[in-house]
Amino acid sequence: MVKIAKYSYLNSLSADALSAVYRSTGADYPKFFKMDALCKAGFLLVEDIVRGCGNTPLAPDDTSVVVFTASGTYITDLAFETTISDPDNCFPSPSVFVYSLPNIVAGEIAIRHGFTNETAVYLSSNFSPSQIEAIVSDTLTVASNVLVAWIEVTSNHPSAIMFLISRNGNNDMPDFNAENLAEIYKQCYI
Repeated sequence: MVKIAKYSYLNSLSADALSAVYRSTGADYPKFFKMDALCKAGFLLVEDIVRGCGNTPLAPDDTSVVVFTASGTYITDLAFETTISDPDNCFPSPSVFVYSLPNIVAGEIAIRHGFTNETAVYLSSNFSPSQIEAIVSDTLTVASNVLVAWIEVTSNHPSAIMFLISRNGNNDMPDFNAENLAEIYKQCYI
Protein backbone atom coordinates (compact mmCIF):
# COMPACT_ATOMS: atom_id res chain seq x y z
CA MET A 1 0.00 0.00 0.00
CA VAL A 2 2.14 2.92 -1.28
CA LYS A 3 1.18 6.19 0.36
CA ILE A 4 2.22 9.81 0.59
CA ALA A 5 3.27 9.62 4.23
CA LYS A 6 4.29 13.26 4.73
CA TYR A 7 5.12 16.41 2.86
CA SER A 8 6.76 19.74 3.57
CA TYR A 9 7.25 22.85 1.48
CA LEU A 10 9.03 26.20 1.27
CA ASN A 11 7.93 29.12 -0.86
CA SER A 12 10.31 31.82 -2.17
CA LEU A 13 12.32 32.37 1.00
CA SER A 14 15.35 34.65 1.02
CA ALA A 15 18.77 33.45 2.13
CA ASP A 16 18.22 35.14 5.52
CA ALA A 17 14.86 33.41 5.93
CA LEU A 18 16.40 30.02 5.09
CA SER A 19 19.00 30.59 7.81
CA ALA A 20 16.27 31.51 10.29
CA VAL A 21 14.36 28.33 9.44
CA TYR A 22 17.57 26.33 9.89
CA ARG A 23 18.18 27.84 13.32
CA SER A 24 14.62 26.99 14.37
CA THR A 25 15.22 23.29 13.60
CA GLY A 26 17.90 22.98 16.25
CA ALA A 27 20.03 21.05 13.73
CA ASP A 28 23.77 21.02 14.27
CA TYR A 29 25.22 21.02 10.77
CA PRO A 30 27.54 24.04 10.34
CA LYS A 31 28.09 23.11 6.68
CA PHE A 32 24.53 24.43 6.08
CA PHE A 33 25.81 28.00 5.90
CA LYS A 34 28.19 27.12 3.03
CA MET A 35 25.47 25.45 0.93
CA ASP A 36 23.80 27.02 -2.08
CA ALA A 37 20.05 27.73 -2.01
CA LEU A 38 19.18 24.44 -3.76
CA CYS A 39 20.95 22.41 -1.06
CA LYS A 40 19.60 24.56 1.77
CA ALA A 41 16.04 24.03 0.59
CA GLY A 42 16.47 20.26 0.29
CA PHE A 43 18.21 20.11 3.67
CA LEU A 44 15.42 22.03 5.44
CA LEU A 45 12.63 19.97 3.90
CA VAL A 46 14.24 16.71 4.96
CA GLU A 47 14.82 18.02 8.49
CA ASP A 48 11.11 18.84 8.73
CA ILE A 49 10.03 15.44 7.42
CA VAL A 50 12.48 13.49 9.59
CA ARG A 51 11.33 15.36 12.70
CA GLY A 52 7.75 14.51 11.72
CA CYS A 53 8.61 10.79 11.69
CA GLY A 54 8.98 10.86 15.47
CA ASN A 55 9.84 7.50 16.97
CA THR A 56 9.82 5.68 13.63
CA PRO A 57 12.96 6.97 11.91
CA LEU A 58 13.65 6.32 8.26
CA ALA A 59 15.90 3.32 7.77
CA PRO A 60 19.12 4.63 6.19
CA ASP A 61 19.57 1.56 3.98
CA ASP A 62 15.93 1.55 2.87
CA THR A 63 15.43 5.23 1.98
CA SER A 64 16.15 6.78 -1.42
CA VAL A 65 16.38 10.45 -2.36
CA VAL A 66 15.02 11.72 -5.70
CA VAL A 67 15.10 15.41 -6.60
CA PHE A 68 13.54 17.19 -9.57
CA THR A 69 14.45 20.73 -10.64
CA ALA A 70 14.02 22.93 -13.70
CA SER A 71 17.01 25.24 -13.42
CA GLY A 72 19.30 23.04 -11.34
CA THR A 73 22.23 25.09 -10.10
CA TYR A 74 21.86 27.94 -12.59
CA ILE A 75 22.06 30.65 -9.89
CA THR A 76 25.20 29.05 -8.41
CA ASP A 77 26.69 28.63 -11.89
CA LEU A 78 26.24 32.37 -12.47
CA ALA A 79 27.94 33.15 -9.16
CA PHE A 80 30.87 30.87 -10.06
CA GLU A 81 31.13 32.41 -13.51
CA THR A 82 31.73 35.83 -11.94
CA THR A 83 34.82 34.44 -10.17
CA ILE A 84 36.43 33.39 -13.48
CA SER A 85 35.10 35.88 -16.05
CA ASP A 86 37.80 38.56 -15.67
CA PRO A 87 41.09 37.18 -17.02
CA ASP A 88 43.03 39.82 -15.07
CA ASN A 89 41.29 39.02 -11.80
CA CYS A 90 40.46 35.34 -12.14
CA PHE A 91 39.92 33.69 -8.77
CA PRO A 92 37.90 30.48 -9.08
CA SER A 93 35.98 29.93 -5.87
CA PRO A 94 36.08 26.28 -4.74
CA SER A 95 33.38 27.00 -2.14
CA VAL A 96 31.00 28.07 -4.92
CA PHE A 97 32.19 25.51 -7.49
CA VAL A 98 31.41 22.57 -5.21
CA TYR A 99 27.70 23.46 -5.47
CA SER A 100 27.65 23.85 -9.25
CA LEU A 101 26.24 20.35 -9.80
CA PRO A 102 22.54 19.68 -9.07
CA ASN A 103 23.23 16.19 -7.68
CA ILE A 104 25.01 17.70 -4.68
CA VAL A 105 21.63 18.35 -3.00
CA ALA A 106 20.80 14.62 -2.99
CA GLY A 107 24.31 13.86 -1.74
CA GLU A 108 24.08 16.40 1.09
CA ILE A 109 20.77 14.89 2.21
CA ALA A 110 22.17 11.35 2.07
CA ILE A 111 25.31 12.31 4.00
CA ARG A 112 23.38 14.19 6.68
CA HIS A 113 21.02 11.28 7.40
CA GLY A 114 23.23 8.34 6.44
CA PHE A 115 20.96 7.24 3.58
CA THR A 116 22.78 4.61 1.55
CA ASN A 117 20.12 3.71 -1.00
CA GLU A 118 19.72 5.33 -4.42
CA THR A 119 20.01 9.08 -4.93
CA ALA A 120 19.17 10.87 -8.14
CA VAL A 121 18.50 14.34 -9.53
CA TYR A 122 16.41 14.91 -12.65
CA LEU A 123 16.05 18.08 -14.67
CA SER A 124 12.47 18.73 -15.74
CA SER A 125 10.94 21.87 -17.23
CA ASN A 126 8.16 21.91 -14.60
CA PHE A 127 6.57 20.02 -11.73
CA SER A 128 5.33 16.89 -13.50
CA PRO A 129 3.34 14.56 -11.24
CA SER A 130 3.16 11.81 -13.86
CA GLN A 131 6.94 11.87 -14.37
CA ILE A 132 7.48 11.84 -10.60
CA GLU A 133 5.07 8.93 -10.20
CA ALA A 134 6.86 6.87 -12.87
CA ILE A 135 10.38 7.46 -11.56
CA VAL A 136 9.49 7.05 -7.89
CA SER A 137 7.51 3.87 -8.65
CA ASP A 138 10.69 2.40 -10.12
CA THR A 139 12.69 3.55 -7.11
CA LEU A 140 10.22 1.86 -4.77
CA THR A 141 11.40 -1.49 -6.14
CA VAL A 142 14.69 -0.99 -4.24
CA ALA A 143 13.57 1.10 -1.25
CA SER A 144 10.58 1.19 1.09
CA ASN A 145 10.80 4.96 1.44
CA VAL A 146 11.56 7.67 -1.09
CA LEU A 147 12.10 11.31 -0.27
CA VAL A 148 11.09 13.03 -3.47
CA ALA A 149 11.47 16.77 -3.98
CA TRP A 150 10.72 19.47 -6.52
CA ILE A 151 13.14 22.33 -5.85
CA GLU A 152 13.27 25.42 -8.03
CA VAL A 153 15.66 28.28 -7.28
CA THR A 154 15.38 31.67 -8.93
CA SER A 155 17.29 34.69 -7.67
CA ASN A 156 18.43 32.59 -4.67
CA HIS A 157 14.80 32.27 -3.52
CA PRO A 158 13.86 28.57 -3.56
CA SER A 159 10.35 27.24 -3.92
CA ALA A 160 10.35 23.61 -2.95
CA ILE A 161 8.15 20.73 -1.93
CA MET A 162 9.20 17.32 -0.64
CA PHE A 163 7.13 14.19 -0.20
CA LEU A 164 7.91 11.10 1.81
CA ILE A 165 6.54 8.22 -0.24
CA SER A 166 6.30 4.99 1.72
CA ARG A 167 5.42 1.38 1.00
CA ASN A 168 4.48 1.14 4.69
CA GLY A 169 1.65 3.66 4.54
CA ASN A 170 -1.69 3.39 6.25
CA ASN A 171 -5.27 4.20 5.25
CA ASP A 172 -5.09 7.69 6.80
CA MET A 173 -2.53 8.73 4.18
CA PRO A 174 -3.28 9.70 0.59
CA ASP A 175 -2.43 7.15 -2.09
CA PHE A 176 0.77 7.78 -4.00
CA ASN A 177 -0.34 8.75 -7.49
CA ALA A 178 0.04 11.66 -9.90
CA GLU A 179 -3.39 13.10 -9.06
CA ASN A 180 -2.67 13.32 -5.33
CA LEU A 181 0.79 14.77 -5.93
CA ALA A 182 -0.76 17.44 -8.16
CA GLU A 183 -3.46 18.23 -5.60
CA ILE A 184 -0.99 18.68 -2.75
CA TYR A 185 1.29 20.82 -4.96
CA LYS A 186 -1.70 22.95 -5.95
CA GLN A 187 -2.71 23.44 -2.29
CA CYS A 188 0.82 24.64 -1.48
CA TYR A 189 1.49 26.92 -4.44
CA ILE A 190 -1.68 28.04 -6.17
